[in-house]
Amino acid sequence: MQPAPVSNPFGTLPAMPQMSIGNGGSSPSVQYGISSLPVAEKPLPSRTLSMAVPRHLSQRRIKVLPRKYNPISDGKVMNEYTRASTETGHDKTVKSPSRMPSLMETGKQHEPSHHENGKGTSVERLLPKLPQADYFTEPSLEELAAKERGEPGYCSRVKDFVVGRHGYGSIKFLGETDVRGLDLESTVEFNNREVIVYKDDSNKPPVGEGLNKAAEVTLLNIKCVNKKTGEQYHEGPRVERYREMLMKKAEEQGAEFVSFDAGRGEWKFSVKHFSAYGL
Repeated sequence: MQPAPVSNPFGTLPAMPQMSIGNGGSSPSVQYGISSLPVAEKPLPSRTLSMAVPRHLSQRRIKVLPRKYNPISDGKVMNEYTRASTETGHDKTVKSPSRMPSLMETGKQHEPSHHENGKGTSVERLLPKLPQADYFTEPSLEELAAKERGEPGYCSRVKDFVVGRHGYGSIKFLGETDVRGLDLESTVEFNNREVIVYKDDSNKPPVGEGLNKAAEVTLLNIKCVNKKTGEQYHEGPRVERYREMLMKKAEEQGAEFVSFDAGRGEWKFSVKHFSAYGL
């Protein structure tokens, strides 16, 4: 009895030839071919393969939002450092921290500005020159420059101009002073308990000109101290005697005593013109 043919989705296979190995006769033959085990005749589920179907499908539908275009109305060119993107339904502009200038935007490079007063003169040339970093002026150099720009000619008539050195003292020149181009480095020198104006007499202008004029001098570190113990006195008989000594020193140098603050170690006196003053 021959087995029932097996249904194959790929079609019917051709019958395999039977081969008998042996001398024949009643010996059982060995068959090679398809197994004779019965298989249920159930058609295999059909599967359609298509190259157009992606191998990995998302579980949800992806919606790509359109990019919003922001036109520039002022005629500038948007470069790679400025762009707009839309995220989660909100507009968000991404910009570079430092935007490079472009000649396409400006059309020309910026030229350095010249600090001039209304008369076309460079303000920097009019400012006085300080000798060292611990020297100062009142008004400051920055204030003088600002005043000169706003009021051309201001540096030629600065009222109560002050030159000083931190920790040493200061000089207030009374009235209006022409400070244009003053070389304070070669004119004013502060030392410990001493100030010198126009050290070289050959460079000293006549009285009333330049800085050789009436002024009030303040010297610091003028203290009444016990030389043996180093104790500083702020009041009492010793301070009074020290004050009288300062008054005498001022008179000897052609100056007029103004005040003495023992607590601050500050001695003030006024002069009509300048030379060397101090203890």
